[in-house]
Amino acid sequence: MHVMEAPPTEVWIDEFGLLRRGSAWVALPDTEWRLVAPLVERLGLPVSREDLSDAAWPGRSMAESALSVRMRKVRQRVAPLGLEVLTVRGRGYVLSPAN
Repeated sequence: MHVMEAPPTEVWIDEFGLLRRGSAWVALPDTEWRLVAPLVERLGLPVSREDLSDAAWPGRSMAESALSVRMRKVRQRVAPLGLEVLTVRGRGYVLSPAN
């Protein structure tokens, strides 16, 4: 009898800046890596748009549309890891395992 293991749920960014889930990984461009880091730190919890903008573009004021465009790209990049980025209206974004 073969028992399948549950998919790994641990998500982290390694010392090389790769986003990892179990043995799978994805490389992210610098801005997207800076956006994902606070989402990974608060996995499953909302991160405000302001906190994400500050992480991605420290010391710069960016249009909300710039964040929206980057978050669309982040969604595409994390999907192969079985992760999704959800929008929490009025709060920000949440990174979580896809259902």
